[in-house]
Amino acid sequence: MPFPTSSAGNDVKFFDAVKADLDGCHGDASCHGRGYCALKDDGVKLHELLCWADVLVLSTPVYFKGFSSYIKTVIDRLYPYVAPKGREAISVKESYLIATAASPSKDIFGPMKEEFALVNEKCQFECAGCLCANGVAGLNAVEEKQLIDAKHF
Repeated sequence: MPFPTSSAGNDVKFFDAVKADLDGCHGDASCHGRGYCALKDDGVKLHELLCWADVLVLSTPVYFKGFSSYIKTVIDRLYPYVAPKGREAISVKESYLIATAASPSKDIFGPMKEEFALVNEKCQFECAGCLCANGVAGLNAVEEKQLIDAKHF
């Protein structure tokens, strides 16, 4: 099923981290002077989307109490935006987290929420909300679940 391009009057664009050719951050901090990462991979498209978007939504299953490796790579590639020049280059103002976990424990989301809060702090995004669904596994599990824990943190 293709992703919608608009929702409730908003334009929506997706960056599919699973299909992206996205190398990990090299950690040399040279991006802080440029305001963007110099790697020539799908991070260029990610940067373009961050320059366009007002809102960033990260969506991931929980793996070992953390983000999937695909989303973790996206998060690591946000490193240019912790510096003033990079922060000025993008238009993102707020962020949301959507996460699922097979574990029935709501505590499974704690470390992920802590990392998400740190990302928001460092990138100066306002954390606008979090939707965490525990006890779900499989493709149709979210639709089958009666109650989803949704709250701000």
